[in-house]
Amino acid sequence: MPAKSLVLVMAFVPLILCVDDDEDDLFFIKEIIQAEGHSFEIKEARNGVDALNYLQEGLKNKELPCLIIMDMNMPRMDGKQTISKIKENEQLSKVPIVVFTTSSNADHQKYFESQDIRFITKPFDYKVFTKEIINLLAYCADLGA
Repeated sequence: MPAKSLVLVMAFVPLILCVDDDEDDLFFIKEIIQAEGHSFEIKEARNGVDALNYLQEGLKNKELPCLIIMDMNMPRMDGKQTISKIKENEQLSKVPIVVFTTSSNADHQKYFESQDIRFITKPFDYKVFTKEIINLLAYCADLGA
């Protein structure tokens, strides 16, 4: 009688990296995604240095996010500097980045648009905030629905 083989199937859970030093915003982003019933793992980084360290580990482990949501104004390394470093790496540069910030600076907006990076000023209205986050999940289409 042939031996039965046991096959383990691991479920793939798409990953989103949220880079923001505002704990409330990180909390709301996670809550919105989970409340919508989507299966995403959400990793947090409080600044650009931590984000780059996380992404370097992801390169080693072949576990890169399907989306990076990046704040602009953070300690140690801001969003613009962090994105510049990400764009220097061929593999990391393929990960979609959305700047989600309190800044409404027109120069920042133009800069990121020239880099083909979506720029969103964080809305103060929770319903609009929620809608923006849900819309961002399209970057990970078919991965976590």
